[in-house]
Amino acid sequence: MRIKYYLFFICFLSTSISAFAKHIIGGEITYKCLGNGDYEFEMYVYRDCDSAGADFDENAPISIYRCGAGVNCLDLIQGSQGISFTVPLAEDNRIPAPDIECLQAARLPCVEQGIYRFKLSDQGISLPNITDSYYIVYQRCCRNETITNLVNPGDIGSTYYTEITPEAQEACNNSSVFKEFPPTIICANFELEFDHSAIDEDGDSLVYFFTTPILGGGPDLSSAGSILCTGASPTPPCPPPFDNVRYIQGYRAINPLGSPDIRLPPEEARAVTIDSVTGMITGIPSIQGQFVVGVAVAEYRDSVLLNITRRDFQFNVLPCDAEVMAIIASDTMIGDRQFVSTICGETTVEFEHESELKKNIKAVRWEFVLAPGDTLEITNPTATVEFPALGEYNGQLFVNPGSKNCADTANINVRLFPKTEADFSFAYDTCNVGPVTFTDKSFTDATRIERYIWDFGDTNGSGQKNPRHQYDLAGDKTATLTVVDNNNCRKMISKEFGYFPLSPTIVIGPSSVDDCTPARIFFDNLTEPVTEDYDLNWDFGDGNSSTEVTPTHIYEDPGVFTVSLSITSPFDCQSDTIFPALIRVQASPLAEFDFAPEEVTLLNPVVNFRDQSTDATSWFWNFNNIGTSIQRDPTFTFRDTGVHNIQLVVTHPNGCKDTTTQLIDIIPVVRLFMPNAFTPNDDGKNDQFAPIGLSEGAFDFQFAIWNRWGERVFYTTDATAKWNGRKNNAGDILSNGVYVYVVTYTDPRGKEFELKGYATLIR
Repeated sequence: MRIKYYLFFICFLSTSISAFAKHIIGGEITYKCLGNGDYEFEMYVYRDCDSAGADFDENAPISIYRCGAGVNCLDLIQGSQGISFTVPLAEDNRIPAPDIECLQAARLPCVEQGIYRFKLSDQGISLPNITDSYYIVYQRCCRNETITNLVNPGDIGSTYYTEITPEAQEACNNSSVFKEFPPTIICANFELEFDHSAIDEDGDSLVYFFTTPILGGGPDLSSAGSILCTGASPTPPCPPPFDNVRYIQGYRAINPLGSPDIRLPPEEARAVTIDSVTGMITGIPSIQGQFVVGVAVAEYRDSVLLNITRRDFQFNVLPCDAEVMAIIASDTMIGDRQFVSTICGETTVEFEHESELKKNIKAVRWEFVLAPGDTLEITNPTATVEFPALGEYNGQLFVNPGSKNCADTANINVRLFPKTEADFSFAYDTCNVGPVTFTDKSFTDATRIERYIWDFGDTNGSGQKNPRHQYDLAGDKTATLTVVDNNNCRKMISKEFGYFPLSPTIVIGPSSVDDCTPARIFFDNLTEPVTEDYDLNWDFGDGNSSTEVTPTHIYEDPGVFTVSLSITSPFDCQSDTIFPALIRVQASPLAEFDFAPEEVTLLNPVVNFRDQSTDATSWFWNFNNIGTSIQRDPTFTFRDTGVHNIQLVVTHPNGCKDTTTQLIDIIPVVRLFMPNAFTPNDDGKNDQFAPIGLSEGAFDFQFAIWNRWGERVFYTTDATAKWNGRKNNAGDILSNGVYVYVVTYTDPRGKEFELKGYATLIR
């Protein structure tokens, strides 16, 4: 019979996968021997389901190689069909993150598995027993960029393979299968215990060890044989021998999570290892990060190695050391989680826990000892307890009871004392300013009230039993009394009342009592205590009034005025006062002036000012702070253009003054004129042609001259430049004749001008 050797590979059909998507987490391949050269293979591939990279391959390119001594693994025959993704992607395809108490992580890693199954006989393929090994190989790029223990993890992929040795073929052996996938999350600085053991149908002896994961796919994979192993999914996959991943310094295959902190005792940090007999992975990882781990199980029969099943995966080591704190709402804390609740006059008490880090709290339990042998247990966050009588009781609050690394306990001492109530009354003379008398009316079933704590609501207080207090301001008040009995029971009561007394003496303070018209007088009401809650009526003595507390009034006419004020409190108490001849207002002059000429330019900057004031006997002029005068009708010469502020202050014979201001615009002037001929013969007379006149302040100036053929012979933007009869003032001497000129400019106020005409050149 002729023996056939096959390479079976599947074309990568999906067109939506990017070339080097960072998503691979791990994988493994196992097989079952069905007899007569038929095998069934099962491959698990694990990916980051939160990755933006490629999804699982819809059809996986898998190769079968024959390799042995003297064989370079290239003796193969290619197939043409593929292994399909047999389990549809869905939420139940995800590997759930472990429920870890007190885990500190903003986002949990998300892992989903793709399952591929393939039976050789379904494809008409047979693998007869030979003296070489068969290798079933799958390669895919790329790994997560966030991996901690590998060099350039985002640029390398993975190789998953299984080897069917000649011994396994002869024995029709089945590969061992791992029981469970490792937890995606483990806690830093906490004990790790995971059973990574496998099941072997044939009952062979199993030996476990850490192994180095293998490269596959991606730009970092070196060539093997005559096949260049590159690309996201090499098709066909590369044959053995395979390259291993490279660990960052400090990490190795046997120590994939790094060495423990030597400064910590062994009970706080131990290297993560695997037991070769049981497959238990144990240790206390101390470094946080994302670590690739390779695990292998070798199966032996009668001391003969039949197969090695390899898996690589990722451990996400995260902080889990956020301790919860059991705290209850109480009036006293006497130690670390030692709370005292003092209850006065009640035997039914509600307890509420205010424990910190509530997001890490999964359960609570309250326990209260009501009597010897009688313990009440409550599992609600809030506990309502009916105690049998007044007295002292003990209890406890358990947060996450039974947890080994995320639990806490609070001890509670409950003290039930007799009833105490606070009460008081108050009184004062509403029509006279005076103190408020407070009278205590509190009572207690305890022995006595030992302390009185008064808060009068204005930052003042008292410790007397029946105090008296003087308020500085009127208004609505809130007084509070707290009483403390001999059991330290506290009771508090607050009462509101209006404090609106009225002084029989009204005091006011005007801003001025002797002023000039128009006299603006501010009347400051100094009567205490008076606020806007009172009704006020001002009479200013000139027929005007106000109801404001502190009004401002303008006296338009001269005279002597009597002011009166009437005040009514909210309790209808009334007080009034008349202030005879309080305000004296004198007449003021009226300042006015005009000037000539009405339009002032820099060519004629002399201005004549003429006083038009009434009842004035002296004058003071201020010419924009560049000059002054005390003449009645002064003349002033301005030396600069622009808007000037002119102020006139006049004085009445009684000393009252008045002020008026006006603005004068000194207009700048630009005036240019053009001659009609010039004689550039160097006789010193009329040798140059240019605008004549005033050009200071002009801008955007342009001066151009053309000959009769339209050629420009002179151009300048300099307002002081002149044409000498040569081309551009430096070229050939131009002939006699008529030339065209154009002058444009803008004056200082933005007005545009244009001068154009003819210039005759005569030599």
